[in-house]
Amino acid sequence: MLRSKIKRYILLSSLILLTGCEATYTITIDNNNINEKIEVLDKVSDIRSVTDVMSGYKRKYPVYNIDGILDEDDLYATYPEGIYYNQTYNIDSNGYHLYYEYTYPIEKYILANSINYNYDFKDISYNKNILTLKTSSPNNRLKYDSNFTNLTVNIITNYIVTDNNADSVIGNRYIWYFNKTNNYEKRINLTVDLTQTQEELNNRNTSQEKKNKLTIPIVLLVVFVYIVIIVIIITKKKKKEV
Repeated sequence: MLRSKIKRYILLSSLILLTGCEATYTITIDNNNINEKIEVLDKVSDIRSVTDVMSGYKRKYPVYNIDGILDEDDLYATYPEGIYYNQTYNIDSNGYHLYYEYTYPIEKYILANSINYNYDFKDISYNKNILTLKTSSPNNRLKYDSNFTNLTVNIITNYIVTDNNADSVIGNRYIWYFNKTNNYEKRINLTVDLTQTQEELNNRNTSQEKKNKLTIPIVLLVVFVYIVIIVIIITKKKKKEV
């Protein structure tokens, strides 16, 4: 238990060292994998130099826990058994955009450090092609890093989202906006049915609508023909009686 707490504190501290005033966390879900991309916006200031920014960027951050890490020197070393983010960056007028990316097998996302060290409580389950993602509050990065003010979470999927509490939905993108004010209240809740895509469902509904539209005229035609036949039979019968 003590080792777990020490490791948790060290890794959380290291993630906070990805210093920036804001970050965007994006995962893209398909039926086999979850692609995770973290973008941290870092800026040079009177108290933070280019060297500070780049030295933090050059550190390697493990995607999963590595047994035996109990101090920072161990954390920043690389291990043959460790798995690390693919890191890139670019610079523009807004600052240094630092990118950390990794693609998880969908069943292993529950082990991701990015989730486990940013939320004390979470519920991630994958059962019978139904993926459920739920977090508690607060987000630890916003809680512990005084310089960090805004976090945007994007969850992207072409599959059917059956439940969500996103702040905004744009196409297949579900978006949550976290800040210092709402951090102790806001949670993530999303359920995805991976048995079919939204496009497949839409196509099926469109096909059914076309069938329904075609069925109505056919039924009306059949009814009309039936009425005509009845009228003809009645007319012939009356003529015979006359």
